[in-house]
Amino acid sequence: MLHEKDEVRKLIMLAKDKGYITYKELEEVLDEETLMSEEELDKLIDYLNELNIEVMDNDKVLDEDSLEGEQFLGMDLSDDVWSKTDDPVKLYLKEMGKIPLLTREEEIRLSMEIERGRKKVFRGLLRTSFLAERLLDEWARITEGKMKVRDLINLDNDMNEFDDDDSVNENDTLDPITKEFIQKGLKLAIMYRELKDLEQEMVNNPDNLEIKKEFLRKHAKLNRFIKSLNIRFTKLDKIADELKELYMKLKRKEKDLAKRIKRLQKIDPDINKLLYGEIDDELLRKIEESGLSYGRFEILKTEILKLQEEIKELREEIGTVPTEFEHVMKIIQEGRREVKREGKMKGENRSKRK
Repeated sequence: MLHEKDEVRKLIMLAKDKGYITYKELEEVLDEETLMSEEELDKLIDYLNELNIEVMDNDKVLDEDSLEGEQFLGMDLSDDVWSKTDDPVKLYLKEMGKIPLLTREEEIRLSMEIERGRKKVFRGLLRTSFLAERLLDEWARITEGKMKVRDLINLDNDMNEFDDDDSVNENDTLDPITKEFIQKGLKLAIMYRELKDLEQEMVNNPDNLEIKKEFLRKHAKLNRFIKSLNIRFTKLDKIADELKELYMKLKRKEKDLAKRIKRLQKIDPDINKLLYGEIDDELLRKIEESGLSYGRFEILKTEILKLQEEIKELREEIGTVPTEFEHVMKIIQEGRREVKREGKMKGENRSKRK
């Protein structure tokens, strides 16, 4: 893999020390011999982002030498004053002094970028059944009194008054907002059940275009309904985290499965024959010639069958077709990076204004 090459490992070590890397530094390391394609570069940038290393434009990186002698709140932030201090407050002020204040227009732009990132995350989640499953789990917790509606959805100020009392009295009637949400949850459950039934019909009748059209229509209707619930982004972000964990688990198991299949195919390319066929003298001879013992062969078969079942369950839990996995995760990860990057810039600017 690209990030396993010596030049790239050195670059990652440098980037970890700074917390970022510039595109110029990438270009200096990734010459034509090292970088094979744009796709590999995209994969490397995604890998760096997973390590919390931001890839920045060159003009966004400030030259620290030019900051000597600058003032922040009337305090000298030059290296002569600060270089030997371990005081976290002073170090924080030094970093804040490097960040220019944003104009109103820039703050609006950042807010729009954050919103765009959030919409990307939401759009990616809507392409899976995992989102509806998790929302129904949360709905169940609300109906059981284990969770407040305000922890799941955004409420208008005038609605919050119904949901502000944390005291629980089982004799009390439910507040209007909770009652309304429980009814919406029932509707969501019905719509989701209908969609899953149609999905099974599509599997049973793959050539029936009418069923496919009805599935797409109901899927779009379900997505519109979920959007209308006004789910908190913090909750969507948490669901995206859970989905990412499932996805990474799926990729690990797929990799493990591929390794074991490759090992068995040294005996015979027909993997189904090895897994489900009868054991005869010819097969025993092939197993011996491959260097495997019969016991190890049986263990590999068992591991493969188990992995296949686990992969099937994970795919069903993620809830999108296998060909969509990569695309869905790319949409979600792009959106989360945009929210994180722009949110960090807004937070730093807000801190400096205080």
